[in-house]
Amino acid sequence: MTVAQAKAAGYSFDGYEPIPVESSANERLTDNEDQATELDLREEGAGTDAEIVALDNVVTEAQMHTGLDEEATVELGTDILTGELKTDDPIWNDLQQRGVSRDAAHGAISQVVQVGQQAALRELGPADYNELSQLADSSPAIKAVVIKHGVARMQGRTEKVTWKHVLTMARQFARG
Repeated sequence: MTVAQAKAAGYSFDGYEPIPVESSANERLTDNEDQATELDLREEGAGTDAEIVALDNVVTEAQMHTGLDEEATVELGTDILTGELKTDDPIWNDLQQRGVSRDAAHGAISQVVQVGQQAALRELGPADYNELSQLADSSPAIKAVVIKHGVARMQGRTEKVTWKHVLTMARQFARG
């Protein structure tokens, strides 16, 4: 899949200006960071079993406590990750009345994020993973696309877009 195909699948930085950042792509790995490549028989860009199960577990638990459907639960988690759900948002009071504290919500989301990060690290390797992390930390637009891709993988909706495609798009965007 090309970057153009990834953009056609809904991955874009629309409405954001590029933020120039320095790339760490040329940093060398130390000998103890070298990792053997694992054989991966999944469809290109597909979420791992661990990612799918992690999201499913959190969604099921959230549905039990909040009554939200899957899409609303995923949207809530995404809004928390992107910072779109502010600390004074009334939804926090509603969640607390249903027995879900902020800490519990953040903890559940953190567990899912860790599983997704491990999958991205395995797919990209340490150097590319670190570069994508730095790019996402430096740009809200890139961060939003990274989160969107991670969620899409876990939902089985990646349309063959890989972490490599996301990294390539992020590099292009950062360079303007």
